[in-house]
Amino acid sequence: MTKMVSIAAQVDDGVAGRLDRLAARSGRAAGEIAGDILRQYVEEQEAFWRDLDEADAAVARGDYVTHEEMIAELRAIVAGRPAD
Repeated sequence: MTKMVSIAAQVDDGVAGRLDRLAARSGRAAGEIAGDILRQYVEEQEAFWRDLDEADAAVARGDYVTHEEMIAELRAIVAGRPAD
């Protein structure tokens, strides 16, 4: 079983009220919803940084297309001819 920890967070009254209304409407505890929100945010941030690391690695090994090459390819597509 996963160990649960408590985290205190400060939010403005508007956000707290919206969270309370959402909790009441969904029949869930506000803390449970906040935990889901935090988990989702952490997952999205981890994916962002993982993607950024992968992009940095691709650039380091020369696996990228320059702006000029991309523009030329897009112009060729619009013109209906194969790219150079």
